[in-house]
Amino acid sequence: MYLLFLKRRVGFIDLQQLLGLTPGNLDHHIRKLDEMNLVSTRRVLSWRPLVTIEITQRGIEIFRDYVHKLKTLLEEIPDTMLQETGD
Repeated sequence: MYLLFLKRRVGFIDLQQLLGLTPGNLDHHIRKLDEMNLVSTRRVLSWRPLVTIEITQRGIEIFRDYVHKLKTLLEEIPDTMLQETGD
């Protein structure tokens, strides 16, 4: 979702290579995100078939909300917890 949030639209093969996933594994994840209306897929016909994945407006909103919640949570971690103890 982070890559799609940054780029908005990515080709299936490019996304697969960036994430280091097998085609089947990525397809499974994309289908789940598509079912939740967080992404949409589109086939583009050119000299070779190309599938693009695009983040939806709902996906953008949900990802932004997630990042804000995560940022708030991380800000609450005391600095003392992040110091190395030397064990």
